[in-house]
Amino acid sequence: MPLRRFFTPVRRLCPLGASLAFCGATLASQLVPNDVEVDSLTYRGWGGAYRLRNSVAEVILVPSAGGRVLSYRLIDSANVFWENEAESGRLYDWSRERGTWRNYGGYKLWVAPQDRAEAAGWYLSQDNYRCQVRLTEESEIRLTAPPLEATGTQFTVELKLFPRSSRVRLRQKIRNVSQQPVRWSVWEVTQLLPGGVITFPRNPDSRFADGVRYWKDEY
Repeated sequence: MPLRRFFTPVRRLCPLGASLAFCGATLASQLVPNDVEVDSLTYRGWGGAYRLRNSVAEVILVPSAGGRVLSYRLIDSANVFWENEAESGRLYDWSRERGTWRNYGGYKLWVAPQDRAEAAGWYLSQDNYRCQVRLTEESEIRLTAPPLEATGTQFTVELKLFPRSSRVRLRQKIRNVSQQPVRWSVWEVTQLLPGGVITFPRNPDSRFADGVRYWKDEY
């Protein structure tokens, strides 16, 4: 499947780790002038995965496993995401997996707050859906999830790897697909390997002390 026809001009995405063993052959590859290569491949048993790679970093996402990003690494370094090897390549009928959460690891999206979503009929196994894929511009992939009937919402994720950089841009959108107003938030759940440091800016105008609300304060 040549990817060239999806591309129109560019702009710039974050870091990763060690060489991975890939199952199967690369289905399609296109090196664009901005140094970002987009491949469709089989990854750890999942067909139809996508890899965005440049001279610095690599990102791998699996549309069929809930649109998860399962690998992010610097070239010649190890994946910084935790992956559940016991679930590699497995797919489940999420419409029948009520109450059975399949933890693949990596990054995924949930609706929040969880307790209210579950009370409305949403359950964790519904994060195991198949996403539609579209390449929207050079080195950017858009994943569109099926509508979630219980919450009346639909997720869209746009992921872009910038040329000659480890920087990744991730845009997460939630859309109301019901016939009435709804109130939900996007909950990004990312599982990392132990160790390392995460930094993020604090909002100087936050209503919380020090610009942060600590989850532990609620328990």
